[in-house]
Amino acid sequence: MGTIKDITVMLIVENESTRAYLRMLLRTLELNNILEAGTGERALKAISSTSVDLVFLDTNLPDGNCFELVDTIKTKSSHCEILIISSDVTQEHVQQIISGPANGLILKPFTASVIKKKIVRLLPSLLSAKLTHSMPQMV
Repeated sequence: MGTIKDITVMLIVENESTRAYLRMLLRTLELNNILEAGTGERALKAISSTSVDLVFLDTNLPDGNCFELVDTIKTKSSHCEILIISSDVTQEHVQQIISGPANGLILKPFTASVIKKKIVRLLPSLLSAKLTHSMPQMV
């Protein structure tokens, strides 16, 4: 069965300090398979060659629309859980995120507790997907 150590996480966040903070938090939870990208383009290159289970995606990317990126990621890896990170708390923006294919919203500024709660909530589906995708296909 898959364990938390088998989960691959991608941080798609422009700000290096925010990525470092998230990386540190993830490692305290024993999530050590961490990929990072500061742009949508770099993220897509990494995702095209690696299976990713969980994505933290900042809405403030320098090179694109995060909502298009969510669709692309979900097309490549339908099992992937995506958490959107945003500082835009307008009702319209929040509604757009909630009604889309992402699995949750994290508002900036966030705390370690918020990140841990989001991961704990997604853990059963992450582990289940990991188990399903690691089993051989029956013909």
